[in-house]
Amino acid sequence: MKAIELSSQIRNTVEASRQAVRRAHERAVDVQQRAQQIRDSMRARDSLRDSIGRQLARAEQQSVRAERESQRFVAIVSHELRQPLNAAMAALSMLEANPSSAASDRAHIILRRQLLHMATLLGDLLDLSRLALRTIRIARVPVDLRRVLQDAVDAIDATAQNAGVQVACSLAGAPVPAFADPARLQQAFSNLLTNGVRYTPAGGRLHVSLIRKDSVAEITLQDTGQGIPQEDLASIFEPFWRGHDSAGDGFGIGLALVRGIIEVHDGTVAAFSDGPGTGARFCITLPISES
Repeated sequence: MKAIELSSQIRNTVEASRQAVRRAHERAVDVQQRAQQIRDSMRARDSLRDSIGRQLARAEQQSVRAERESQRFVAIVSHELRQPLNAAMAALSMLEANPSSAASDRAHIILRRQLLHMATLLGDLLDLSRLALRTIRIARVPVDLRRVLQDAVDAIDATAQNAGVQVACSLAGAPVPAFADPARLQQAFSNLLTNGVRYTPAGGRLHVSLIRKDSVAEITLQDTGQGIPQEDLASIFEPFWRGHDSAGDGFGIGLALVRGIIEVHDGTVAAFSDGPGTGARFCITLPISES
């Protein structure tokens, strides 16, 4: 009997030991899980803190950039408007001093030219703002892109001749239909053509081509002008960008308007150049519309 009781006590002790070991193991697993949760929580906290830090840093950079762009905008606008305003004020003084003299005719011409220049600058600024706010009005109608492009070329013909730049056109033989705002497209084309003439020396050439490729119209403007530095190619369509090698002329919004107008027509525009002195090429794509 004593042997049986002893054996039973041993089994009970072993079973109690097993249960104690199992409970200890379960507690150890629970502790490990909690420790892992704490580590995961700490990593998530650190990751969130890093993310917030990066976001704050980006926000600060954007704020600094916005402030810098704002100051640059004010400086550029002030510079660009000062010259025509001074000329207009001088012409007005001339009229006030000699209202009936022969010089009054010249004063009127100066006033008209400078006021038109300022109106154009302010109009471009307003268009740029409307494009940024997506409030610009686009009056789409069926058009033949050949006609729109030819009108833009005709509009800068006198300017090109005065600059000694030859303009050649190679347009598709058949109509290239699109559903677009012809006035806005002509504005974009004219900006590119004007730039091409401005940055091409006398004796240079500006070639304009339009081809139809499946459901897309491809327009290319190639000049033999001063070219574009490689580091500027990614930025020239940004508002107020005038390039590292810019002589300071121009307002820096013409190409931004081009991109905005082309994009609201569901098209694309890109610039290419092998560098200074090699000329530049601008490529526009616009969707074809048969309706």
